[in-house]
Amino acid sequence: MHSILVGIQCLGIAILAGELVYAKLHAPSSNQNYMSAFIACTFMVFVGYLIEMTATTVDVALIGKKISYLGKPAAILLPAFFVAKICKVKIPQGIKISLFLYSVIIILMAVTCNYHYLYYTSYALDTSGVVSKLKTTPGIFYHSFSVLTIGGILFTAGVLVRAFRHVKSSWEKDKLLLICFIPLVGILCKSVSMSGILGDFDISYAASLVSSLCLLLFFAKYSIFDVVALSKDAAFDEHPSGFVVLDKRDQVVLKNKMAMKLYPEIFERFGPDDIIKKLKSLSNQTFSLPSNKILRVIIYPIVKKGMERGNVIVLRNVTETQTYQHRLEVEVRNRTKEIKDLQRSVIMAFANVAAVRDVCPQDHVKNTSECVEVIAKSLKAHGDYAEILTDEYIANLKNAMPLHDIGKIAISDSILKKSSALTDAEVEIFKTHTQIGARLLEENLAGLEDENFVRIAKEIAKYHHERWNGNGYFGMKGEEIPLSARIAAIADSFDYLIANPQFAKTMTQEEAVQKIQVLRGADFEPCIVDAFVREISTIWKS
Repeated sequence: MHSILVGIQCLGIAILAGELVYAKLHAPSSNQNYMSAFIACTFMVFVGYLIEMTATTVDVALIGKKISYLGKPAAILLPAFFVAKICKVKIPQGIKISLFLYSVIIILMAVTCNYHYLYYTSYALDTSGVVSKLKTTPGIFYHSFSVLTIGGILFTAGVLVRAFRHVKSSWEKDKLLLICFIPLVGILCKSVSMSGILGDFDISYAASLVSSLCLLLFFAKYSIFDVVALSKDAAFDEHPSGFVVLDKRDQVVLKNKMAMKLYPEIFERFGPDDIIKKLKSLSNQTFSLPSNKILRVIIYPIVKKGMERGNVIVLRNVTETQTYQHRLEVEVRNRTKEIKDLQRSVIMAFANVAAVRDVCPQDHVKNTSECVEVIAKSLKAHGDYAEILTDEYIANLKNAMPLHDIGKIAISDSILKKSSALTDAEVEIFKTHTQIGARLLEENLAGLEDENFVRIAKEIAKYHHERWNGNGYFGMKGEEIPLSARIAAIADSFDYLIANPQFAKTMTQEEAVQKIQVLRGADFEPCIVDAFVREISTIWKS
């Protein structure tokens, strides 16, 4: 029997280790942090109890008990905090800090229990049972831990009861039912341990294991780890239009913040009966609210695998678009914003793809973008290329800079991430990233209306490795090289010199500036180097 119980405990530890690996494999998020911390604390509890139940001396058993207490308080508080978060119950920061300090005191009292009588007034090792157990006489601080345990279970149960009273959709109720296992298992395991059915084996530790499994199942089933899903939820909730999600029976499943804000006025306008039916009858029409707001109703079907699963009612505020002139102005403004948003989305998507694959300095995209902006403004202020360096040109230059190495997505990792020197053949392959980048931008940005941006982005991508004296990739020299690429070349080179990337020798900022100055008139245009040196303090701060 002893071997079986020890085996069960070891199995629990193995399961917890697997859970921790599973949690860490997902993209970082606050939910992942909650889960990882809870599993790690539960892991310490299990390891500590394994040491205690196999101990042959009181000192070893005491070590196991202390290890357990390193994780016990957090193993109680973290599930309670997570359940509160899921059920949208806000715990004041002051209470969280107080509970943290309370837990720290309990841990300190437990791990120093052999030096005082505040936690245990006495303890002794009992090896007469199936497993070894440290028999203890509770002190005053031990009861404080019991209060924390009972309080955590009752708080979790109370939050769930409150949530059940306010939730109407079956989907939300299913989520809460799964979470309900956390306090129920804790109560059950504690009751079994106190009954003595299993002798000296303390099954209450299993409560944390089962709770972690319940939480992992919850995460997996409802994709809580999915950062993309979380971002979509945030976009849905914060959207300026109201969204009302209906199931197949036209029952309200979900509303975003704006819909909840508009609902009281909608009730006043239509009355409490058959609101959804009345809203659906107004599809693609407008109606006014008592506050004189004018809403347009748009209905989108929710279709999955060819089957309609429900509808989304969009309540769009169109109050300001009722006159023809204003409606036209808003349409032009929105169209312009859409183009800019699309442009920024494309920029960031492309830049992120390149950054993920390339071995480049930390914050390289940000640093080079800010650097080219500072240099361009300095050139303009000193009368160099003032006719070219308009505010629009400088903005396009800054926004296009993140795409300068986009062509590297077509270069294999064996070349991009090679730690030793490249062969001549590999160098030639590497150089093609400039042409590939220009072609990708031509193919993917051609639909944007801002042709100037597309032109500058292509120039930078293709020619940022050209040198003023003609020693670049294509042999272009002097003003044959586009101004945008000449500016980008300095920003790109400087950031690589100081950021200790894989392919460059580390330099201090002062050494890097001196290097750039030495290359003045050779690799880089003199007036651009001068502008760079003038603004170096600003570039460092950025």
